[in-house]
Amino acid sequence: MFIGKVIGTVWATRKVECLNNLRFLLIQPVDIEREATKSVVVAADPIGAGPGEMVLVSFGRAARLACGNEDLTIEAAVIGIVDSIDINEVSIKKGVEAFDLLQRELEKAGLRVKKKDE
Repeated sequence: MFIGKVIGTVWATRKVECLNNLRFLLIQPVDIEREATKSVVVAADPIGAGPGEMVLVSFGRAARLACGNEDLTIEAAVIGIVDSIDINEVSIKKGVEAFDLLQRELEKAGLRVKKKDE
């Protein structure tokens, strides 16, 4: 299973009969800091994800079961739309970076950020 971003749709007007009611999306896996990798995966989409959404993708038998048929000729399927990702180290790192950036911008504007111990 991996997390990825929907970057496109695959249109196939001619395909094997068991896939006729399935929609296919191009999913670009992301790393732990939500940065896109260079890989792209085509995944069946039984839940209706849209462009730009972060999704959870499953492979193999789990993907086929998610589409309701263990005999489907697919290898990957979208099994969830991600609302949020919470990784303590990354959240703290991003929060500190955001604060530092905000502090620099305020100082450029002539404002001083008072620290808690001042």
